[in-house]
Parts: sequence; C-alpha cells; structure tokens
Amino acid sequence: MKLRFLCFLLISIVCSGVSRASTILNTLGTATTSSTFNLPGTFGQGINPTEAVGPAFTLSAPTLITEIGGLIGNCYSTIGVYTCSPMPFIVKVVASNNGVPDVSQLLASVSLPQATQNPLIYYQSVNPHLTLDSGNYFALFTSVSDSNGVLLGGASSDGGPNYLAGNLELGIVISGLGATTTDSPAAVRILGEDVPEPSQFLLTIFGGAFMCCACRNLLSRTRVNH
Repeated sequence: MKLRFLCFLLISIVCSGVSRASTILNTLGTATTSSTFNLPGTFGQGINPTEAVGPAFTLSAPTLITEIGGLIGNCYSTIGVYTCSPMPFIVKVVASNNGVPDVSQLLASVSLPQATQNPLIYYQSVNPHLTLDSGNYFALFTSVSDSNGVLLGGASSDGGPNYLAGNLELGIVISGLGATTTDSPAAVRILGEDVPEPSQFLLTIFGGAFMCCACRNLLSRTRVNH
C-alpha cells in the first residue's frame, strides 16, 4: 500500500510540470472577490459604449489567461436617480502598440456574466480561455447600447468601508479621440497558467509514462514476492 502511494505521488510530481497557475495582476488590495460597495460614495473610471478602460499587463512567457475581473458597477446616477443596465459589460483583450491600447489588434472579446439590477459594485469576472505569447497587452472593460458603469477606484464611508484600490497603468480608449494611458487606482485581477514549451510538454509526458511503467513493475514484483 505504501509503495502504491509512493508511485502515485511521483507521477503527480512529474505531471505537475505541465502547467502552473500564476497571478499576473492583482490590485484588489484589502478587497476580495466577495466584497461589495454601495454606489454612493465610490469613485473610479467610467465605462460606457464610447469609452473603454482597463489595465495594462505584461507576460514574460506564453500564458493561458484564465480570469480577467474587476470590481464593477453597472449603474450610473442622474440627479440622484440610479439607472442600472441589464446588459453585461464586455472585456476586450488588445495588444499594446507604443505603450497604448491598439484596438485594431483585438485578441479576444468576452461578455461578463449578466449584471444585477442593484446600485452595487461587486466583483465580476470571466475566463477568456485565451493563450497569449510573451508581450504587452491591455484588458479593456467596455459596454454596449446605452449601458454605463464604473470600474472601482475607491470608496468613502458612504459606499461602505473606506477603500482604495492599488495604483496601476490604465489604458483608455475614447471613440473619436483615440487611445491613451494614465496611472490611477483600479480594482482588477488577472490570473493565468504557464504554457509549457513543446519540448517540456513531451518530456513531461514521457516522464509520466516512464514512471507509470516503473511503478507497475515494482507493484508486480511486490505481489510475486508476497
């Protein structure tokens, strides 16, 4: 029984080299993915059909993007009256060109889950299942139709606990005006998994197969000896 457990342990160690989860970017700070904020008393970057905003991020190796998310509100205020959009927001991943978002190099466009109809800011995320080479990119939040909202930067006590997201480089694309960047607090998170090189992947497969054969032989000999 101990030998069988050791074999399974060795095989798991070998196979663990196929992929490794990593945090590419996380500026949530003291907030978590379950945090919520009342819209009054909060501030951040506006999201609407003519303005896309989101973080810059850099990859040093090929990476599978498994999550892009942020603390987002799908409502806006007009003279104290809140209007909430039923339409989900969209995440667009684009390449960086000379340090600013290049929307002509669109790599993925994925809808966030259906939004709630409450004036709350909460964590919304999506798994784009997108593999990217090493390089510089932007993940832009935008909307469709007449949807308006906010990517949270911080909150006063009116919006819940006092809160300030981490500072980062944000890309901003405004229809008709072009693209730019700014340093500003914004609550976002991007997760990924390392993509092994083909040679490393093959080595892992052959290594796992060899371990399986070796363990099978050892177990067979053990049964014969007993």
